[in-house]
Amino acid sequence: MIKRLTLVFSYGFTFLFQVGVGASHRAMDTLYQAISDLGGIYVKLIQFICLRTDIFAKNEKIRFLSFYDTVPLEQLNVWSVLIHELPT
Repeated sequence: MIKRLTLVFSYGFTFLFQVGVGASHRAMDTLYQAISDLGGIYVKLIQFICLRTDIFAKNEKIRFLSFYDTVPLEQLNVWSVLIHELPT
């Protein structure tokens, strides 16, 4: 969990830095790579944002919507997650 949180902050700071220096195309590349690496809920969030808002330019929106076709399925062992997450 710490590793994943560190990755989120790393991508977040990189994205904000690139936006701050005016490298918006590189910032969108960073956002795309972050969502691709993090997967799961982040992919669902970007899909929702792309379908419901006009935050992104049309070409970026199409790029992010490509996650609908390319997201690999993640195997989930529910019992393992429950045992790990719930106190005994």
